[in-house]
Amino acid sequence: MTDCPNGDVRDLLPDLLHDRLTPERRREVEAHLSGCDDCQAELALLGAMRSTLRRTPAVDVAAIAAAIPPYRAPSR
Repeated sequence: MTDCPNGDVRDLLPDLLHDRLTPERRREVEAHLSGCDDCQAELALLGAMRSTLRRTPAVDVAAIAAAIPPYRAPSR
């Protein structure tokens, strides 16, 4: 996390990245970002993680589950 003492704005960084802020709130967060290196770095990190996750292939859970052999209780 960031060392920024303004936790309210810091907590809105994911919402800024995903374009979920009202125009007024967006301006407030962007104004804060213009003077806060910590939050700028945090936003860059969030953006990089988002890009990485978008490039990650989806997992076929059903195929994985189907490949697991059925459980057989040990015989006594």
